[in-house]
Amino acid sequence: MEFTYNSKDKENCWYKEICDKKYCGECDFCVRHYKMDFLVNSAMLEGKQRYSVPLKPEAVDKDAFLFLRGIKEGINDFVKEGKNLLIYSVNTGNGKSSWAVKLLLSWFNSVWAKTDFTCRGLFVSMPKFVFAMKENISKPNEYFQYVNDNLVNADLVVWDEINFKEWTAYELDYMLNIISQRISIGKSNIYTTNYGMDEISKRLGTRLASRIIGCSECVEFKGKDRRASDGK
Repeated sequence: MEFTYNSKDKENCWYKEICDKKYCGECDFCVRHYKMDFLVNSAMLEGKQRYSVPLKPEAVDKDAFLFLRGIKEGINDFVKEGKNLLIYSVNTGNGKSSWAVKLLLSWFNSVWAKTDFTCRGLFVSMPKFVFAMKENISKPNEYFQYVNDNLVNADLVVWDEINFKEWTAYELDYMLNIISQRISIGKSNIYTTNYGMDEISKRLGTRLASRIIGCSECVEFKGKDRRASDGK
């Protein structure tokens, strides 16, 4: 899978939130923009995921947001030390995935100047990935093959909706193998899920759940579904 750089209208630039040269019109000649564009594309971030959006917590989630802000500010140490994070909630649409993306983008923004053109991070939507995994059994799936090739060595992987379904034995063995490898070599992981701790263990099994929960800082969101509120 190849990635190409595309020049963009600066006023609509996805990177303008954190770029020092706001509306300079020099994207075509900006090394920083060029490298960030590569990092974001190679992470498989799409559409609105490319933007670091402002997030305002409900009162019940204020402490959780402050804790995640601390991780964001120290993202270099978090990744270099191979730390892991689990963001969970029984409610959907309250910022779990948005925070995971924000942390991934912060990592890219901290390493763009010294990075080469390799995959430094991945955003893995588990529903999409599992579908691609199944399809790859009968015919080559480009998305699965690209992600699979980079899963072990990427510095930081976001596993979004980690236990969205009951796992088959094959899927469970695959995930256990990959995550165990990443943890053993000191690679960082961020997991999001719409289940509480007890349900995570039931769905993932004892061995995988122990690696995810036992090796991670665990942050619970208790706020309501904002997407539902926005639609009223």
